[in-house]
Amino acid sequence: QATGSVATDTLPGDEPIDICQVKKGEKGISHFITEHIAPFYERRWGGFLRDFKQNRII
Repeated sequence: QATGSVATDTLPGDEPIDICQVKKGEKGISHFITEHIAPFYERRWGGFLRDFKQNRII
């Protein structure tokens, strides 16, 4: 219920929304999302930061 409340409070107007529970180890959409899509918060290191990471300049 909390997910639905957050979604409806966030969406503009009365637009429909699809909610899908993702569980690691399950087939179908869960497998696709957990195994083939990188989380939005994981980003590639830029060249400048990559040098820092590889050379341990930090």
